[in-house]
Amino acid sequence: MTSNRKEFDSKMLLDNLNIFINSNYEFKCNSKYKGFFGRIKAFFDRTEVEEQESKKSGASWIDDPVIYFSDPLSEEEYRRRIEFSLAKTLENSFSVTLMKIIEAKGQNHIDIYKKANIDRKLFSKIRNEKRYIPSKRTAIALAVALELSLNETQDLLKRAGFALSRSILFDVIIEYFITQGNYDIYQINDVLHSYNQPILGG
Repeated sequence: MTSNRKEFDSKMLLDNLNIFINSNYEFKCNSKYKGFFGRIKAFFDRTEVEEQESKKSGASWIDDPVIYFSDPLSEEEYRRRIEFSLAKTLENSFSVTLMKIIEAKGQNHIDIYKKANIDRKLFSKIRNEKRYIPSKRTAIALAVALELSLNETQDLLKRAGFALSRSILFDVIIEYFITQGNYDIYQINDVLHSYNQPILGG
């Protein structure tokens, strides 16, 4: 009975997800991708989008800001403005924002990285190196672990230079789970895997 119930719930989840994908995924819902030639166009457009996504989804560090001033500045004033700009960048960085959210929610760091299915060393790097930017999948895993709303998730991702896009199937699946209030990372990963998408954490 329990096994049948699980199968039913799983089928209902996938059915509802497919409806969401067909209504929201750019390459499913946009009329220009309908028909034989539309599917060919969709293939090439989707490939291009996915290639661009893979190029920018890796972890990195914030580069020193490049600032241009219209008037000549003394070396001291130039250095002061650079330091101020960098301080503002770090103040709004992914790391600082993440720690503020964890604190505001009264969460334990250990619980969060475990729920996000990420390594303790990686979490330590994110926490201690304010200039470090995690990969998009790691950022999303942390948003899921913190059970952030869609708007909160988008804001956190923006701090790392990312956004959820309806041109990326992976992102559409993540959006579905968040809007449904389902933050079970293992269930999310099972579904991602069934769609041949990369999983969260790891």
